[in-house]
Amino acid sequence: MKFFIEFSDNERLVSMSSAGNAAVPVHKVFEYDLKKTLPIETHIANIHKSLIPLGYPIEDEPGLFCLQLSAALTTSETPVYFSFDPAVEALVMKSDSKRPLLLFTLRPQVKAKRVADVLRSMLSGSSFHASISIDDSSSSGRPVPHHSLKEEVFLLKNLLHDSDFAEKFIENGGIDVLLQVIETRTGNTLSYTLSALQVASSLPFGLSALMRHPSGLMKIYSLVSSNVISVCRPALEIVARLCSMPQGFELIYPIALKPSPSSSSSSSSHSDDSSSKKPFGLVVQKLSMSGDLTTQLNSLKALTNITKSVPDLETKDKLLDVWCKLQLIP
Repeated sequence: MKFFIEFSDNERLVSMSSAGNAAVPVHKVFEYDLKKTLPIETHIANIHKSLIPLGYPIEDEPGLFCLQLSAALTTSETPVYFSFDPAVEALVMKSDSKRPLLLFTLRPQVKAKRVADVLRSMLSGSSFHASISIDDSSSSGRPVPHHSLKEEVFLLKNLLHDSDFAEKFIENGGIDVLLQVIETRTGNTLSYTLSALQVASSLPFGLSALMRHPSGLMKIYSLVSSNVISVCRPALEIVARLCSMPQGFELIYPIALKPSPSSSSSSSSHSDDSSSKKPFGLVVQKLSMSGDLTTQLNSLKALTNITKSVPDLETKDKLLDVWCKLQLIP
């Protein structure tokens, strides 16, 4: 099977030597024959070797890379990695592309480890050195991030849709790193980070990891009061997911009984509303006062999940009574 191969490193995580200029390669795409008689690892090693004289002075060993189907070869929203599996071959044939393109890129598990390290180093203000090889041990490569923290978390949201990437990212303390960004940053960086955490929390292992950070949950709940749609909307969805689980409700409920620690300084024009001082008042407030339909739906989802997850009838009756007084329900 003949394919065109393109080197892909949008996140700039690949270790490059100082020789040559990877930013301006002589050739960007070249043709390669993926013969079934050879294992995929051999093909990857051959492609790796071919890229170096074409302007990519890659220092990372071949085993850290994989081949990913380009968007033209699949309709899947998550990455599909090439193998000689019949299902993957069927995707390629179905696309009927006259120029089938594969991306030569870091394996998602490798990429996840490096992204977590990059974010961690940016937060600490230290320089980043790669620390992963095939066996997750040390590497001599030194990929230097060329993005700002804002750009890194913006790119992260799409990467987290790949479950292989997400699992390794979370395993390497990714949730903790995201919560640190949320605690210390504002503006677009905060919005992009909440969006990334929103994706991570949609995965069972991501939600479980999030529940191990009570102080982070307090911050996320307080952000529900924000008037910035790109902040309150993902914060509400995360709260809704947490409240869909009894363990999550038990963590959120004590936080929801208190006024938001940021309410007095929040930019929200509703921060002084009496409803914000009631149990889950911030959520109620968004349902009744937000002009954004998605925010209102996320609020309704959160309140529905809360009523389903309340562990006893007495607490549920108290919440319903409060919400009745707030004219949320008749």
